[in-house]
Amino acid sequence: MKKFSLGRPGFIMECLHNARPAFPKNNNLQLHFIYSSYVARILERKMHFLGITDLNDLNQYPELQKDYRELETIEAIIKKLGYTDVPAGIYEEMLKQEEFKGEIQRDKNISGKVKHNQFKTVN
Repeated sequence: MKKFSLGRPGFIMECLHNARPAFPKNNNLQLHFIYSSYVARILERKMHFLGITDLNDLNQYPELQKDYRELETIEAIIKKLGYTDVPAGIYEEMLKQEEFKGEIQRDKNISGKVKHNQFKTVN
């Protein structure tokens, strides 16, 4: 989705459909995030094609209303699973902390990328 927008029609849905049985409790957040993004992108494309810029105008298009309701359903599942957006202030603070950690690594000349030998020497 990131590299090719929506990619081959149906491919993402096929992947999601194949992944669902591995999560019988329907509790995989990543799966729901991907599905939500997919439905949102489809809705966005349809709205763009029809020249719709206001969600209130969806009332005139039953198919778009259906897509929007599907998106709301997915978002409700995501929230029910406990996901909440990080408030802007807290997010900014987290970014500052990570930036500070990076400065410490630069000051101490720590690259963070260390090669490890996967093989043990046997005598």
